[in-house]
Amino acid sequence: MPEAPRGQTPARSGEEDDEQRSLRGTGADRDASPDAGTAPPESAARSMTPPDRGAVTREGSAPRPSRWILAAIAVAAVAALVIALVVGRGGEDPPAGVDPGVEDPRIAINAGGEEVTAGDLSYGADAHAEGGRTSSATVSSDREDAEVFSDVRVGATGYSVPVPDGTYEVTFQTLENYWTEPGRRVFDVTLEGLEVLADFDPFLAAGGKDEPITRTLRTTVTDGSIDLEFDADQDQSIIAGLVVTPQDGGLARTAGTAWEQVFFDDFGSGLDDEHWWRYGGIATASGSPYSQEGVEVVDGNLVLTSRRGADGVWRGAGVGSRLNQTYGRWTVRARGERGHGITMVFLLWPTIGNWPPEIDFAEDNAEDRDMMSATVHFENGVKVHHEREIDSTQWHDYTVEWTPGETRFLIDGELWATVVDGRVPSEPMRLGLQSEAWLEGTDFFHPIDETTPAEVRVFIDSVTVETRAGS
Repeated sequence: MPEAPRGQTPARSGEEDDEQRSLRGTGADRDASPDAGTAPPESAARSMTPPDRGAVTREGSAPRPSRWILAAIAVAAVAALVIALVVGRGGEDPPAGVDPGVEDPRIAINAGGEEVTAGDLSYGADAHAEGGRTSSATVSSDREDAEVFSDVRVGATGYSVPVPDGTYEVTFQTLENYWTEPGRRVFDVTLEGLEVLADFDPFLAAGGKDEPITRTLRTTVTDGSIDLEFDADQDQSIIAGLVVTPQDGGLARTAGTAWEQVFFDDFGSGLDDEHWWRYGGIATASGSPYSQEGVEVVDGNLVLTSRRGADGVWRGAGVGSRLNQTYGRWTVRARGERGHGITMVFLLWPTIGNWPPEIDFAEDNAEDRDMMSATVHFENGVKVHHEREIDSTQWHDYTVEWTPGETRFLIDGELWATVVDGRVPSEPMRLGLQSEAWLEGTDFFHPIDETTPAEVRVFIDSVTVETRAGS
């Protein structure tokens, strides 16, 4: 949730303007494997060896060959070498990043179709599907993967692909092959029991009918199969292809992304006013104002206290970071006291202050500290929301990894929710830490009631901010 009503920016202490530093992350390209050289065969090597000038025949010294004969021999030797190299390499370079001596480890499935080849990737015929029927789509023949998207499976409830246990990238390929407007086909995608695409509309995501679109997801397998499930909200699911690529490394950090720490605060020496500013003076969407008196550092912890004042007014507390950057990784170690109507919220808010977008990477429902949610807000009230059970009265590390087109949410280093969407913010954002007092409830938030203590505290042990290496 924002620290101010939608569309408003909370006032800073002194109303001063701050110089803000913006960092923009860029991904590092992977190095392609060099072509493997091929040694010439023994016969070709012999043909390039010059004749021994000291050799004789029984009749005496051999006549010295003319320069034209020597030239002909050299040309023949070069030709033999070229032929040997071409034959030895199969006539073409291996695809970038693929070891020419190792079988392609990727698994590719042409959903709804037969075996096809698209670029350097060979797709097997449709297999491992659960339910649905085959259909077709009209895709531009200029695409090298046109055959993949021309055949589709509609109405499948899922795929179960046998693989060794490990970490994988799963590329989901699809399109809208029938409807000519958004909202007519909407479904959810669950990967290994985790909802990774919510309210997915292929027409809306791709921008039209018969427009291919891909979404690459990451998961760790521990049961011997990649399980992909579809749950249709409108019409039926649709899938054109599936590519499974083994990954190195663990789940706790985005595959292929290296992080560099740019900021750390354990609040050991108090609140650094050069980095943090206190919320105050502006009522929030919860119906209560923020108080700067509710922010303090106690025993090395940043403490945000929501309390009922002597005047009977409930006031929340919060701080905002002055560090602005595009993309990165934020981790907050925190716990909260129980108290109906008092939230614990950690979020990314746009630097320019205009809402949306917003990324809430830890937000509870102000009830019993027994759940946590993550939400990405888009324009026109559209959002993608995830929830899970957790005891947030205990210490936990709450993390968001924000990269182009994707946000990944982790608790204690374990991935628990992912949002992959072209509308994921791409502008500079800053961190907000806040506790709100909700006087009236909503469909999600519980209100303050007679059981709520007069003071409810949120404790923050540390904050770590990272950016993508090389940015």
